[in-house]
Order: sequence, then structure tokens, then C-alpha cells
Amino acid sequence: MTRTLLLTFCAVSTLLAQDGRITTSGSPNSAGVFIDGKYAGPAARYSVHRSYTVAAGEHEVVIREPRYEEYRAKVTVRPGKTEKVKYTLKKLAEPAGQLGELKLGGGSYGMRIDSDRGAVYLNGQFMGHVDEFNHPGAGLMVPAGAYELKVVSEEFGEINRRVTIEPGKTVVINMKSK
Repeated sequence: MTRTLLLTFCAVSTLLAQDGRITTSGSPNSAGVFIDGKYAGPAARYSVHRSYTVAAGEHEVVIREPRYEEYRAKVTVRPGKTEKVKYTLKKLAEPAGQLGELKLGGGSYGMRIDSDRGAVYLNGQFMGHVDEFNHPGAGLMVPAGAYELKVVSEEFGEINRRVTIEPGKTVVINMKSK
């Protein structure tokens, strides 16, 4: 029995040693981290930078925040090691034209979603995290028009919906926990 446990521990340790980690640090820390084209999560949570477990090898890391130019880096992660990605995103010009606002509502606590770091996309472009879109003054201002909204969230699942943003108006998308 002891030998079996030891062999199992060694096998698990060997598998884990083949993985490494990627950490990000920079500004703004509200950005989303994409590794090899897939959303990994936020760059930081409550100002604490996150790290992500990945297979050893080469990876493309993209840091996105809709109000900034994106940052791209190729990194090589060694087994059992952490590769650090440091970034500073350059602010984009404010959107032109007539703007409207998009907010998200719902969740366990009514209209306030406090800790959902799921991804929000408009027309396929990452726009931020679920819990950034429903606090007072924290909606997303976008040019008026029709958009394809996609939300990928642990609490709400995947939501795909067409929304129309009108000039000077706020659209609230109420979501229900899955």
C-alpha cells in the first residue's frame, strides 16, 4: 500500500512538473489575459496579479482592455517554472459619435454582481469582466448601434444575445444564475 501511494505521488509529481505558470503584471490591471487565443482570466483580482498554469513550451500571451491597445508576447515556459509577462498598455482615443451605455444585472444578490470575472465580448471583441458592468458609474459606454453580446461566466454560463444601444440611453441585460 505504501509503495502504491509513493508511486502514485511520483506519477502525479512528474505530470505536474511538466507544467509551468505564466504571471502577468502591469497597467491597467483590469485587462484580460488570453493564452494561445483562449481567455484565461483577469490580469489581476483586487490588485493582486494572477498566475495561470500552462503546459511547458511556447505560448502566445495577449493582454486586452477595450480602452487600450493590446499587448502581445511569445513566452517559453519551462517545466516547474514561472514565466513573468510585464506590460503597459497605451490608452486609445475616446470613442467618437453618439454613445449609449451597456450594463449587466442579476446574480445572487439582485442587481449587483460582485465577484464574477467572466469575460464579456461585443462583436467578438473582449470588453471586460462581468462584475465591471453593473456597479454605479461602471457601465460600458459604446457608440450607438447593434451588437452581438457574448458573456462567458462560471455563474451565468454562456450567454449570446443581440443588443441595440441607443444614444444617451442605458441598456441593462439581466442575467440569471445557471
